[in-house]
Amino acid sequence: MYIRDKKTSFALVADKAELDYFHQASVKDCASATVYSAYCKMTNDCPAWLQAAFWLRDKMSALANVENIKGFHNKKTDSPPKAGEKLDFFDVVEISEYELILMSSDRHLSVLIAINMQSNEGTSKNLTITASVKNKNFFGHLYMVPVRPAHSFIVNNMLKKVSFK
Repeated sequence: MYIRDKKTSFALVADKAELDYFHQASVKDCASATVYSAYCKMTNDCPAWLQAAFWLRDKMSALANVENIKGFHNKKTDSPPKAGEKLDFFDVVEISEYELILMSSDRHLSVLIAINMQSNEGTSKNLTITASVKNKNFFGHLYMVPVRPAHSFIVNNMLKKVSFK
């Protein structure tokens, strides 16, 4: 289902050398107590431009009979999901106080998002989001053409929501 990166131990959908897409971004001094509360802060109250991007994605992907994902939904931070449940459009693979592994897989590609929280000096924490993708066919490659440049912009904006700075 997933492997651990040899250097960081973060979860990946495949060995780094076999990935079709890899992106990692971090924020120091994360203001959230747990990785799930950080996820909620990042994805709740989704900006209009991101909602529009998800709407466009759903319309374009429907041409290839890909299921609509409808974007992120507001969640309560006091009721985290369990492994095997859905969290927005992802399947929850593993969840703990410091790690959230999410996966979405269809006939076109497999996506794994790993969100890891690590203690820093004192009481501050670092939050790292790792995205790894393995394409399965031409449509998977085509799908990633607009996602590739947009993903880092989206993730970096989401990380601003959990930073003390």
